[in-house]
Amino acid sequence: MPKVILQPHLANEIGVEAETNIEISGNEIRLEEFLEKLFGGNRVFRYSITDETKAIRRHINVFVDNRSTKDLDHKIESEAEIYIFQALSGG
Repeated sequence: MPKVILQPHLANEIGVEAETNIEISGNEIRLEEFLEKLFGGNRVFRYSITDETKAIRRHINVFVDNRSTKDLDHKIESEAEIYIFQALSGG
């Protein structure tokens, strides 16, 4: 099962666990389908990560097995690690 790790600040803001495993059928799944499973019915979670066109928001970074991607067709294998975090700035 792919493992998802959310930035703690992001997880707290949305009100979800910072780490979870998502069950998939088969050996791989597209990132878009994976995110649908991850969000479930949590609209706050969905709209914190994606916009109304389902694209990953520009201030959100997604890494699949240490490679940055925003490609919703990116394949996620059954043993993948996915990191999702917000870009933070300040001064």
